[in-house]
Amino acid sequence: MKTIEENSMWQNRRAKPKSKSTRSKKTTKLDNVFSKLIQSHYKISKEDLFSDCRKPQITEPRQLHWLILRRKGYTLKSIGDMYNRNYSTVYSGIKHIECLIDSDKKVREFYQKVINELKRESILEE
Repeated sequence: MKTIEENSMWQNRRAKPKSKSTRSKKTTKLDNVFSKLIQSHYKISKEDLFSDCRKPQITEPRQLHWLILRRKGYTLKSIGDMYNRNYSTVYSGIKHIECLIDSDKKVREFYQKVINELKRESILEE
């Protein structure tokens, strides 16, 4: 019986982080605006956003980014590729943040602030 470390499925899942060159150039402006808002509100860096860290103060803005990218028209697979995650992880993260937006006033207000800023910068359409 193989251990988790020996199992090739687990080894390939997080084999190598994707280089930044695999990310779409279309997301650059979105990333810049989103990064500024994240850094001012959550006090985390862009590197933290793309890290494997599972702390709530990092996963919440990461899931917000996934939701915004999804709303922009990106597929779950392409978002997962940007973050070196499986599409199902992205899907469950989006569902989780949608529930938080519905139930948590602070998250909802920050989400609205991000959406309004992206609309002002003509990154998201009405």
